Amino acid sequence: MSTAQPKGALAEALSMVPGMLGALARTRRAMREGSPRLPYKLECFLTWRCSSRCGSCHIWRRPTGIERDAGAWAATVRSAGPGLQWLSVTGGEVSQREDLGEVLTRCLAAAPGLRYLNLSSNGLHGARLETALEQSLRVGTRVRVRVTLSLDGVGDRHDATRGVPDGFLRVLDSAARLKRLSQHYPALAFTFQCTLSAENAGEWPRVARLARRLSVGLSPVFSPASEGALLG
Repeated sequence: MSTAQPKGALAEALSMVPGMLGALARTRRAMREGSPRLPYKLECFLTWRCSSRCGSCHIWRRPTGIERDAGAWAATVRSAGPGLQWLSVTGGEVSQREDLGEVLTRCLAAAPGLRYLNLSSNGLHGARLETALEQSLRVGTRVRVRVTLSLDGVGDRHDATRGVPDGFLRVLDSAARLKRLSQHYPALAFTFQCTLSAENAGEWPRVARLARRLSVGLSPVFSPASEGALLG
């Protein structure tokens, strides 16, 4: 496997810098003048439902509560105003939402100045994720869409860490679907995120090699666990 960085990853990161720095500078200036601007980034937790059973995260144990519908999320995005440039969509597992495609498309329509949409997923529901993303990409061609799929090991180690049999194969299926989709929609790129704990710390070199081979346009992300067995 090649360990080379994905083509365009550095260019992708650098291309975002001017817009984000400009938004930050305008916000700071407005705060000094006593008229703070509305946020340029908004993070939306669409659901607390999750099909993973990770030991390092217990979101899947919490009550799901009442989920806001697509119209309510669109209204929230619209309320952020014209300065909104970056929308982050997460959970729980976003693909647990049967209306994920509708949520994304309505939120995109509610933010005409949006530049960047990022979405995180455990990759267990590839067909649903693919359908939702394609629906939003059809209408949001001006927006760069970036997806991270969870990958906490290779093969059985991923399945054991995530607590889902055949989870690794399902993540690979999601990656294959996103790769095909990216060939039709250049605005889409994706990579993998590995949550490191004492349980899988030794896996990171293998995860990095696999992630760099399969990703499109982005480098893999590694982050420490915040709960459960932490790195020692």
